[in-house]
This record gives sequence, C-alpha cells and structure tokens, in this order.
Amino acid sequence: MQINIPIGPLDTEQTERFPASFARVQELLSSKLTTGSYSFGFALELTYDFVISQQYLFQVLDEISGLESGIPHIGTKAPIPFKHPPLRGLYHKHFFTPAFMGVNLLNEMKRQNTVGNLLAPHVGKVFDEAIAKSLCRELVVGNFEKRSQRGALTGEWIIFDQINGANYYLTLSTHNELDYQAFERIQRYRQVDCELRGAA
Repeated sequence: MQINIPIGPLDTEQTERFPASFARVQELLSSKLTTGSYSFGFALELTYDFVISQQYLFQVLDEISGLESGIPHIGTKAPIPFKHPPLRGLYHKHFFTPAFMGVNLLNEMKRQNTVGNLLAPHVGKVFDEAIAKSLCRELVVGNFEKRSQRGALTGEWIIFDQINGANYYLTLSTHNELDYQAFERIQRYRQVDCELRGAA
C-alpha cells in the first residue's frame, strides 16, 4: 500500500533516523492515551517535527495528556468546536510554544492597555534603572502570567474528533491555514487509517 502523506524534505541522516523516531513518537503518544486514538498522519507529523526540530512535540503531548486525563493543561485555551463547514463537528485545542510568546504578550497588552497603564504614572518623569526593570518585568512576565492564569495562551492547533466519547487526534494546523486545506488533509488521513485497518 502506498501512503501519500505530505511532510517536508529530509536530509539523508534524518531519513535514516525517521523509522526509529516514528516508533518512538508512537510510543510517546500511546503513553498519553487512555481512551483516545490518533491518525497515522498525525503520528507522522509529530515524527517530522521530532526529527527536524523538536519544536512542538512535547507541548502537543502535554496537551493530549490533559485532554485524555480530563485535567486541562494549565495556561492554554480550552478545546473549542469548529462552527463552520468544512470542519464543523471537529474540535481544536491550542498548544503553546515559545515561538508564540510575542503574539501572546501583544494580545495581552492590547487587552489590558498595559503599556498605557504602566507608563501613565511616569509621564514627564525621568526613568531610572529600577523603574525600567519594573516596567519590563510587568510587560513580559506579568502579562504572560496573567494570560496563563486565565487559560488564554494561544498557539497552533491540535484538530481532533470525538467518537463515542473518545478523542481521535487527526492533524496539527496553524491559524494561517485555510479550513479546507486542513479538511482535505484530514480526509486523506482518515482514508489511510481505513486502509491500514483493512490491511490488519
């Protein structure tokens, strides 16, 4: 059976490591599951990240652990159902990585008008080092803590279905991806899963 799942290019060394890494990722995924399952394509996507950069594998695993245990991963937004076709009926769960620190801080600053509120008491005054440090700490650490404590951290998405009360993890997606692109990929992954079940 030919499996056609698009992942990016790999160099020779990465290609050689891929089968062992795929087995390791499946092991890690299985250790997080209680009733849930995952698509073959989802495991391949995570393996690609594991081989290339390890940028988000462990954050995704943490979120899956929270979804499976019913104990939400602290800081990120709760699962949200898609409201519009073609993804209506599916859910997405945010996962946070350091790459999204800037977006989260900016969103929190806009929400709270943090910059204006922090600077207002100092207008017309000379900033000394202590004030500058305090402002920087509040703008970065303070805003991140507020957003995390509110469960509002954003990032990219884990898209999943719920079948008979169990989660079926389908794919990863970005905010910039069009819904139909994720939907088409999910359809391919579902087809591969059906073929693999038929071949078993």
